[in-house]
Amino acid sequence: MRRILVSLSIINSTGRNISESLANKANQTLGFVRRTCHFTMCSKQRRILYLALVRSIFEHCSPVWAPHTQGSIDAIDVIQRRAVKWINKEPYVSYSDTEFLVKQKSLDLLPMKSKFILNDLVLFHKIVYEAVNICMPDYIVKMTASNLRRTTRQNECVANNSDTLRYECTVTPKIDAFKHSFFIRTYKFWNNLPLSIRELVDSDDFVSSLKNQLWLLLGLKPD
Repeated sequence: MRRILVSLSIINSTGRNISESLANKANQTLGFVRRTCHFTMCSKQRRILYLALVRSIFEHCSPVWAPHTQGSIDAIDVIQRRAVKWINKEPYVSYSDTEFLVKQKSLDLLPMKSKFILNDLVLFHKIVYEAVNICMPDYIVKMTASNLRRTTRQNECVANNSDTLRYECTVTPKIDAFKHSFFIRTYKFWNNLPLSIRELVDSDDFVSSLKNQLWLLLGLKPD
């Protein structure tokens, strides 16, 4: 348990190297899949292959190592762009950023940055509702009317007890590793979710509503 908490609390200094290493591995795997499965013309089957063999590389334990620099995220995003072109059988078509976003939406593939946020929030949700054997660290506490330093428009719902699922950090992160650690980065995303989503206890309902919310934040209506 202690190892898990330490891993989730502080991303080590080799985080960037981890994302670069995984990006290289995913890029090689995608190339291998494209060469060996060139006969597979069904987009649905190609999507399954991509999810199972390539994107799963980034899914594994992503709350621990998730990249926080734009360069690392862009490197991973390039791989998904290549995969989307392969899935759609459009290897030589150039997508604008808007077109790429729409293509991802049509395949139900969240952009990688949003996917990392989703993975973080799913784990945070399980911790909040005690669905996993991981405890919230001492420095992440629920906001209550009694511990509010001052009432603002943002925390007014806490002051009147209409929102009991907001959290705050009681320490000030001073090093980058701690600033970008799992709990520090995720409680902020959690607080920004609508209360109606945070109140969902069932994990499947939460994931479904969260995906819709992330698409809305990207400017696209969910299905």
